[in-house]
This record gives sequence, structure tokens and C-alpha cells, in this order.
Amino acid sequence: MLHAPGQHTAHPRSGLCRAMHKAMPRTIFEKEFPQKKLSISIRQLCINTDVEFIFDWVNQEYAKRFWQMDGRPKQQLRETYKYILSSDFAQSFVALLHGTPVAQLDVYHALQDEVSLLYDAQKGDYGVHFLMAPNKRPISSLSSCVFQSFIEFLFTYNEVQRIIGEPDAENQHANKLVKRLGFQFQKQITMSYKTANLYFCTRDNFHAAILPEQEYSNE
Repeated sequence: MLHAPGQHTAHPRSGLCRAMHKAMPRTIFEKEFPQKKLSISIRQLCINTDVEFIFDWVNQEYAKRFWQMDGRPKQQLRETYKYILSSDFAQSFVALLHGTPVAQLDVYHALQDEVSLLYDAQKGDYGVHFLMAPNKRPISSLSSCVFQSFIEFLFTYNEVQRIIGEPDAENQHANKLVKRLGFQFQKQITMSYKTANLYFCTRDNFHAAILPEQEYSNE
């Protein structure tokens, strides 16, 4: 979940983080993984339909520690996402597998986040957060395919020059996932709500890590 803004001058609204107000957003990115027989699509988060299942996700045991949204009233969660969707520095998305929601993803302009106070942030830096749905029916490599699709989507925007990862230092799965997709470890940082590992990923890093027929290990 997004956190406190940094102490920097606001930049003009970006194409990626522009506010959107459609009741039911359309699909904005799709990617096929033929060898895995997986079809991933991404759309903007929809308040009217998505808060219900996200409320369930954030209150699952696996999400409580690292997402830190458990225990909040559903209306507070709704207001949080309404704020993000109307902002000019962040946006929230939902990833779907064959049309079924399987992940919620955030992107934020790093210069307007507290993380910018902990490294030499650049105008083209965008951070990401990533929450998978409960793993009720395990699907091999699903989280890798979803995260790869999201990063590929973000890099379709010219303004995104570098993607920032800041997973909790103790979240082994998240750290393993970002490194698999080309994120380069920089240092450990102390944020207001967690100790995190700071990673950078450029287009070159990402494309070097992703081979056309890349096979993922089971997760």
C-alpha cells in the first residue's frame, strides 16, 4: 500500500498516473504466456467491484504483515483507493488471469513518496507494490507472470525510466521475485513502517532478465 509523500515539489500530472473516473475500466494491457497457458490482463482498479475482494485479500494471514491494511473498516479501504485513483502521483490496478482477478498492483511517482528521501531519486523513477490473491489453487509461476506483465506495461510509458522496488527485507518471496525480473539490489533502507531492500530496474535490466521462452521455477 502507498505511504507518506516525500518532501519534494510536485511534478505535472503524468500519463501513467493521471486520474481516471470510469465506472468499469477497460483492459489496458494483455500478455500471453503460451508455454504456461496463461493469459494475463491488466485494468485500472474499480472501486465499485474490486474493494470487496481486496478487503478479503488484505485480511488474509499472508498479507497482514507486509501489506499492513488488515483490520481497517471496508469503507476506509474504499476511501484509500478513491484517493489513489483521483491522485496525480499514483494509480492502482488489478491483474486478471483469464478474466479472474488474481493480483492488485500499485504504481507511484517516487519523487512524491517517502522513499525519495532515502536515495537520490530521479524524475523518471516509479515505485511498485504488488499483492497476490489467496493461493487457493496453486498455479505454477503465476506471480512471476503477473509481475512481469505489470513491469512490461509500466515500461510502455516513456516517462518511466526506472522502476523502484522496496520490498520488506524479510519478505523472501518478494525479494526473490524482483531479482528474477532484473531488479538490482542497492541497499537496505529504513522507512517509517518497515525495513526494506531497495532495488532499481531499468528497461535494459528488465529485458536482459526476460528471455523469449523463459521458463520459471515453481513458486
